[in-house]
Amino acid sequence: MKKFLLAGLMILTTCTLLIAGGRKEQNEAENPGRSVKVAVLNGPSGVGMIQLMENPPMQDKNIRVETIAVSAPKVLLGQLIKEEWDFAALPASMAAILYNKGLPYKMAAVTGLGNLYLIADKSYGELSMKDLQDKKIYIPGKNTTPDLIMQLLCDKNKVDIGYDYSFNPNDLAKALIAKIADIAVLPEPMASLALSKNPNLMVAADLQNLWEESYPDKSLFPITVMVVNAAFEENNPILTREIMMASEDSINWVCENPADASVLIGKHGFMLPPAVVEKSIPRSNFSFLTAEEAMASADPYYTEVYRINPASIGGKIPDEGFYLK
Repeated sequence: MKKFLLAGLMILTTCTLLIAGGRKEQNEAENPGRSVKVAVLNGPSGVGMIQLMENPPMQDKNIRVETIAVSAPKVLLGQLIKEEWDFAALPASMAAILYNKGLPYKMAAVTGLGNLYLIADKSYGELSMKDLQDKKIYIPGKNTTPDLIMQLLCDKNKVDIGYDYSFNPNDLAKALIAKIADIAVLPEPMASLALSKNPNLMVAADLQNLWEESYPDKSLFPITVMVVNAAFEENNPILTREIMMASEDSINWVCENPADASVLIGKHGFMLPPAVVEKSIPRSNFSFLTAEEAMASADPYYTEVYRINPASIGGKIPDEGFYLK
């Protein structure tokens, strides 16, 4: 008798959980008219999401997905601290800082791998890490991804360089064009912008190649990630999946259609020359890896960054809870 009673309770419990889960997804699907807010940066990380802005997903379900380009990382950081966004595409280090400071954002995907290049006057020729010894290198911002990657490469190769943080990415491209700076690390499309305006400049080194030479046992480092508000994902699993699939579709479309993508960049107010964006896309390494797929490359990267600069990722290596399951 007890066995029958226990079996009956187990069946009842299982049915209750299934019904509750079904109601959750049903209620989510039957709640049209809602708005989903997605933030991207008005710069390289936002380029891959341009199709998300042009053709918002789930319009047939009367769900409004607003993808908005934010002017600067510091502005976006302040907004995320206030939890103003459901999703955001942002630098990998910033995502770690948010999580380590207790804010409810998890990595949902990596949307961009390495896109950094050493741009220099042609008189330097191609440069190896050893060639950089004792040279002054201009870096677009302290504790930015370009800075962290150069720190790691120099540490690994036992190379000492001078770091100059005088310029932000836009101004650093201008400084190279005007011959104020002669060797600098730039992300795409700023690297292509500088190359297009000064014929005496060249790609002296591909930092992705230098990374692979220096860390042959590690995957390419993440540049940009997509984060999701944990409460939003928990309450809206269907919507979250739809947004992530639409993000992946956007990245694939941009990679396959650089000319069309560059037109949309101008249409949606990005402060990047469309012709330069078109040239830069093949070197931008836009990609899409789910958080579970990306953990294999992101966790070793965060571990290395923590070793040399803990504060740049919030003082600790993000644990497994950081990665959306």
